[in-house]
Amino acid sequence: MNQDERVEEIIQYLHKNNRMYAKEICELYHVSPDTARRDIVKLKNMGLVDRTHGGIIRKGAYESLHSFTNRENENDDLKKIIGEKAAHLVEENDFIYIDVSTTTTAMVHFLEAKNVKVLTNSIDVLHILMDKPNIEVNILGGQVDKKMRFVSGYENLDFIKGYHFNKVFVSAVGVDSTGIFYSTKDEVYFKKQLLNCTDQLILLADYSKFDKKHHYKCFDLSDIDIIVADKFDFKKDFLALVDEHEIELI
Repeated sequence: MNQDERVEEIIQYLHKNNRMYAKEICELYHVSPDTARRDIVKLKNMGLVDRTHGGIIRKGAYESLHSFTNRENENDDLKKIIGEKAAHLVEENDFIYIDVSTTTTAMVHFLEAKNVKVLTNSIDVLHILMDKPNIEVNILGGQVDKKMRFVSGYENLDFIKGYHFNKVFVSAVGVDSTGIFYSTKDEVYFKKQLLNCTDQLILLADYSKFDKKHHYKCFDLSDIDIIVADKFDFKKDFLALVDEHEIELI
């Protein structure tokens, strides 16, 4: 396969997945890192992609998503309700992971348990916890997404394997009886690793996220231990699975 053919396939891949790592180019097309970099430079010069940490993202891939700051004001009262309930699940001496989202950020304001240790990739969670003396806060390394206000890096997939949490708190873009969904493949790669290093996986979601799918499925419903929501107006098939998998509703 020559470069033009490879670039055309990469463009098709980006239309489906939005983002691609240089490592993926090497693995999919059996080329060297230098060849992958030349492909990336050509795509950049064509004006089709932006470079990111470790790869590329399709031009305009984030335009369909609201910025983090704008989303903070959506369903604000519901997020506070969910956040307060979720915060009460945190116990003294817990080691927890708080994922980036406006809903999980709302939870942080209500944390009162003592001697809690937090790891996060959220700049806003970090900022809020700076004023809570009883909580130790740590943030993952990598590239800062200024618009969405979080830190990401391919190396965190390996880094997170060295941790074990009492509880991991995540939100979602869509939730239905088939699973938990997110908008980017990068989120899925990372969150799947979180599942392997926690005692409890806790999902925070308001009513607008349920009975919806999105681009990428990450978790099966059976992976979730607790769902924290503002109301539980669920379909029968969803409730049946909740009962079957003994998921706690709060």
